[in-house]
Amino acid sequence: MAARRSLAAARGFHLVFAGEAADRETAERIAHTLKGLAATIGAKAVAAAALAVERAIKDDQDDAIGSLLDRLQDDLAVALASAATVAGERRDAVAADGERPPEVDAITPVLRHLDGLLARNSLKARGSVKELTQLLRGTPFAARAADLEQNVARLDFKGARVCVQTMAKDLKVAL
Repeated sequence: MAARRSLAAARGFHLVFAGEAADRETAERIAHTLKGLAATIGAKAVAAAALAVERAIKDDQDDAIGSLLDRLQDDLAVALASAATVAGERRDAVAADGERPPEVDAITPVLRHLDGLLARNSLKARGSVKELTQLLRGTPFAARAADLEQNVARLDFKGARVCVQTMAKDLKVAL
């Protein structure tokens, strides 16, 4: 199911990219962020394709951007399909390893508070992220907490807020 959602998202990449990137600066920032995230997780083809898009935007190579986005979308679809396969294998291993489910009652107030701090671009978010990371240690959400921590460390409050909102949705927590 997650693999299908990821692949559907990859197929709609042009629309998402165009919808999020109302201007060149935003488009360049999105490509740059994707490049960094891809490099962090070892998705070299995605990182290279995102770099090419970023450079094309920066160098005003408008005629090349469409084909570069196609390449990026294809590479992203492959990476997402691989990640979905690994996630499925990991989920099976998690059950065997006995990872505990997150304690939603303890996490909910922290997520809500953190969402508010991120909405205000507050540096106080760092403390709440550490608290959340502690609460999520040993759960299937631990890796997401690490991603969130990286976003806040880079002062990418918008990206961090997306992480929080996605986590809240998956935990069925209303922010």
